[in-house]
Parts: sequence; structure tokens; C-alpha cells
Amino acid sequence: MNIDLIKMLLVISCASSILSTAFVQKIKTASIIKCNSCLLYISFFISMLFGVVFTLSFTKYNVIESLWVGLFSFLGADSLYKAFEDKIFSSYSKLQNVTEIKRD
Repeated sequence: MNIDLIKMLLVISCASSILSTAFVQKIKTASIIKCNSCLLYISFFISMLFGVVFTLSFTKYNVIESLWVGLFSFLGADSLYKAFEDKIFSSYSKLQNVTEIKRD
């Protein structure tokens, strides 16, 4: 299993999730959609669209990986990353433990 690839896709989906969430919020405030159950489908479509387009535009990943970014974006990339942070990934706080070397 390629843990580094999953980690990078989750990081990309965090950015994509911010954009798609903002877009869905604009749709909610515009009161274009009256049906709450329809909003779930629209949110899924927008997350997938933003995830695929964002990934293909700004990375070297292919369509399959960009579909995963869209799905992670819909599910909530930030919460997924936090759930796996200590289990699969090294936490960011552990990576910052740097020893300082004093020079004379």
C-alpha cells in the first residue's frame, strides 16, 4: 500500500474541500435548491467536480487518483487526515522535533 500517495491525496483534497464547501454554501444562501435531500447530491457532484478539476490542473496525478481526491473531499478530508494521523502517518508535531546545533 502506498501510504505516501494516500497522504498526498488527502492533503490535496483538503484544499479541494475548502473550495467545494464554499461553493455549496453559496448555493445554500442563494436559495436555489429547496430540497434538502437534493443538496446532498449536489454537494457530492460539486466535491467530485472540484476534486477532479483541481487535481488534474495543479498536480501530476491521473484521473483515477483525482476521483479519489473528489471522494475524500466529499467525505471531509481534514477529518480523515486527523483520524489517520497517529495511526498511519507521522504526526506533524513529531516531525517538528528538531535538535538545534550551536555554532561557535
